[in-house]
Amino acid sequence: MVAGSADALTAGHFRKRPRDPSGGLPEDAIILANFSQTYKITPQMFSLWCQLLQQDNKRILWLLCEQTRIQQRLRQEASNRGVDPTRIFFSSHLPTQQHLNRIRQADLIVDTYPYGGHTLTSDALWAGTPVAAMMGESFASRVSASLLMGVGMGELVAHHQTEYVGFAAALAGQPEQLVLLRQRLDTGKHVDRLSDPQSYAHRLESRMPMSCSGQSIYDAREKLNNL
Repeated sequence: MVAGSADALTAGHFRKRPRDPSGGLPEDAIILANFSQTYKITPQMFSLWCQLLQQDNKRILWLLCEQTRIQQRLRQEASNRGVDPTRIFFSSHLPTQQHLNRIRQADLIVDTYPYGGHTLTSDALWAGTPVAAMMGESFASRVSASLLMGVGMGELVAHHQTEYVGFAAALAGQPEQLVLLRQRLDTGKHVDRLSDPQSYAHRLESRMPMSCSGQSIYDAREKLNNL
């Protein structure tokens, strides 16, 4: 989480979902966004995002990228995958407050894989925007899943590509479900757990006996992941 995220949320800056007309985004668009560094975007991940765009012409993809050469390359890759390149939008780095407001404008954060979001996922949850993530075996591919499970949204964690595209598409096509997820995040009840080390320590201690009671390493690890 970037500095000041918790204070900004507490101050009530994210209760509404503003659409900044100066950003050049279509007013009626369904915004799928990712504001991680572009090196995390693999060809396979970009293909999954393009599948999501192909399913609904109102969907756009909003990325963080300031380099013209990379923007052109990503738009070309979209075209190669049958997606109108004008449906790919780019944004620049912003100060913390503006960045969190930008995240709030997105309908759904679509996480990268195998190097998933760390700060981005944390910021999105604080800002009240749901995240669709895919969990792997490495640390880098499990941070988003851990954060989502930590706020009681394990249903947003996929274990393979088909599942990821399936529930991301379902969410993007059900605005009422996205509203409900935002309401759960906006209450702050579960998100507060992300910055409560005493609560985490208590939950870890309560799970340790179960994790060491003769279960397989895999089963024990899954229990700890659900902290």
